[in-house]
Amino acid sequence: FYLWRTAVDIIHDNPVAGVGFKQWNKGLAEYGKKYSEYWKFTGAASHHAHNLYLSVAAETGIVGLSLFMSFWFYAVYAVFKIADRFPQGSFDRALALGVFSGLINLLLGGMFEVNLLKPQTLLFAAFLVSLSIFTAGAKQDAG
Repeated sequence: FYLWRTAVDIIHDNPVAGVGFKQWNKGLAEYGKKYSEYWKFTGAASHHAHNLYLSVAAETGIVGLSLFMSFWFYAVYAVFKIADRFPQGSFDRALALGVFSGLINLLLGGMFEVNLLKPQTLLFAAFLVSLSIFTAGAKQDAG
């Protein structure tokens, strides 16, 4: 929770642009002093706030967080709408709903980890979202 409180302090002092993308470590060094008597910040703490949304907001400000969330909310919405195009019980619908559920899981998991800032996770999520969109487009062209 001290990491989260530190992130909130950074956001409070740098609401528009944050401390800079991938500059969490610099912000932690300055702002973490306030809490270091309660908790020893370790190497793991120097990478991110262990909360996707606080990390993004601390590094890129409210503007960056808004853009980031807009993208992911649109991806979730688009995949959900794709699922509506397919009949109940079809593989295509199951795929789209599975991708939808996976994205929701990643967004919820973001409360405790920066999972959507890791290249491996982004690549896999992008592949699944793209597969859902391609499947919907291919079915529409064929039908």
